[in-house]
Amino acid sequence: MNSEHYRNFIAIVEAGTLSAASRKLHIAQPALSNQVKSMEALFGAPLFKRNVRSMEPTEAGMILYDKAKHIILLEDAAAKEINACYKGFTGSLSLGITQAYPDPMIERLLHQFHKENHFIKFDIFELTSAEIMDLLKNGIIEIGIIRTFHQIPVYLDPLYTIPERLMVVGRKDTLWFPLKEEIDIFALKDIPLSISRGFQNTITEACLRANFTPEILSVSTSRNNALTWARNGDAVAIITADNAPVYENDTVFCRPISGDMLSRRTFAALRGRSLSNVAAKFMDFVREHSNEYKQA
Repeated sequence: MNSEHYRNFIAIVEAGTLSAASRKLHIAQPALSNQVKSMEALFGAPLFKRNVRSMEPTEAGMILYDKAKHIILLEDAAAKEINACYKGFTGSLSLGITQAYPDPMIERLLHQFHKENHFIKFDIFELTSAEIMDLLKNGIIEIGIIRTFHQIPVYLDPLYTIPERLMVVGRKDTLWFPLKEEIDIFALKDIPLSISRGFQNTITEACLRANFTPEILSVSTSRNNALTWARNGDAVAIITADNAPVYENDTVFCRPISGDMLSRRTFAALRGRSLSNVAAKFMDFVREHSNEYKQA
């Protein structure tokens, strides 16, 4: 079975009917129907519940749908990597980035790298660290930028690591505690907190060690949502950052939590896999410029 069958199968599931998929793909409806029957014979299971007006995927169909999307992503990634290898620095850079925007350092790195390499395209996946590691493991992306308080899995190769600290962000006109250069974890007692999901356990454990249970108002996937609560004055946000002044302005403060509250941002690749020319060039750029952009 070629990859076009997988692409057509995905289209049928997402369109909901053979006729709609036929119009989208510009393929005759009987031909699509025969492809579905061939796939059902190959896998030995019905892939759709056929109704008068729709085709609903069975449980087996949904399994194939999820796997088919990975197969297509992997094929596309291979094509881009081969193209990058063949054409030098005119290919595509496939990156996984945690959902932590705004992220000034990464924004500056990507912007400047693009300015110096106009012919390189970007294929960016904004996901959780766990999802990024899965994409690396499956060969769909080349480089993942992961935030973690722990060591990365042994199947990944840490190409470059940037230490970060936990920061407290809030409005200056709704202070719940005296504003100092560093904020003691106990100062957060009885204060509504907005945090990112990735380090909820770390924050909770730190608060429990300080003999109080944190009052968590919001847990979200993205840093941006956590900061929204802080900018509105409803909570203080706890984020990871490497440069507190970047987040400060006339109305908002940003201060590190005192003590050993460190995380790390790791640029990682699949261990044993050679980087394409484009990915290797990007990593050379990161190593050369990350400190200047961190301090900007």
